[in-house]
Amino acid sequence: MDLLNRQLFQISEASAIYGTRTAICKAASQLGFDENSVSEIAIVVNELSTNLIKHCKTGGSIIMQSIVSKQVVRLDLVSISDPPGMRNPEHYLRDGASTASTLGTGLGAIQRLSDHFDLYSSVTGGTAIGASFQKRSSGTDTTDFDVGGISLPKDGEIACGDQYSFVENLGKLSLLVVDGLGHGIEAAKAARRANEVFLQNRSNAPDELINSIHEQLHQTRGAAVAVAMIDRINGTCDFCGLGNIAGAIETGHHKQSLLSVNGTAGYEARNIRVRRGTWASDSRLLMHSDGLCTNWSLENYKGIFAKSSLLAAALLVRDHRKKFDDCTVVVVKEKTHGS
Repeated sequence: MDLLNRQLFQISEASAIYGTRTAICKAASQLGFDENSVSEIAIVVNELSTNLIKHCKTGGSIIMQSIVSKQVVRLDLVSISDPPGMRNPEHYLRDGASTASTLGTGLGAIQRLSDHFDLYSSVTGGTAIGASFQKRSSGTDTTDFDVGGISLPKDGEIACGDQYSFVENLGKLSLLVVDGLGHGIEAAKAARRANEVFLQNRSNAPDELINSIHEQLHQTRGAAVAVAMIDRINGTCDFCGLGNIAGAIETGHHKQSLLSVNGTAGYEARNIRVRRGTWASDSRLLMHSDGLCTNWSLENYKGIFAKSSLLAAALLVRDHRKKFDDCTVVVVKEKTHGS
């Protein structure tokens, strides 16, 4: 999996809609989406933006990111806004339901035009709407895990020094989170190189991957890196981290912290070790860079565990992101049968 493009659009007034729609449609075209699909994406962007202006006092944001792998080419859009959210969000998915004297077809249209749609909203937790589009020539998604991540540069930067990547095979999932030192282009180069090494050595154990990345980052400014490997059949999650990447496994009300050791890939890597956690079918893995504050808890979002990992990551970014730093948050859970 390769994360190619990501951008945060602030939507606080109608004048922001045109630029947001234009930028997202351009990204879709560059990914190879056909003309009809780009038109549908434009409609969804317009509906998401209009909803933010009409229903949210301070507007909100739309996060765009494109994901490319051997199996799929996908464009993710996530709309996020602050509390208060909707009291009965499912009601507003029905055409004709509206609180702003409109036709009430917005959410329904978004759901129909998206390849994958998810909605989270509560009075205290605000609202997050996810709409994903898959390129028509992409293969069928037969994965066992729902992986949702958000990776954004610090405010004012275009290049992002944070990155995540994952590969899945036969009930196992390996996940990399990397934070290139500093910000901007050079940090992004270090993160990009770490991702390349990860993908080239994807079948190796987490500690072997960290050592390989460390050896290959000597000519860069270095990075904090962490790799987690989930084995759903054997019920384990092995974690190895170097630097300031944090991880945790949540199963019910039980939380297992996954700690990295001090060091910087490319410069200093001592005492690298694998920490083993337990994994169950209802477990969730969360990994993040230090661009996310540490006082987060998914339990603060009532009903979020039934929603997609992408929405969970987006809400954490909305509420706990440090705007003066690059930020990556990734959430992983097993897919339910038939999802």
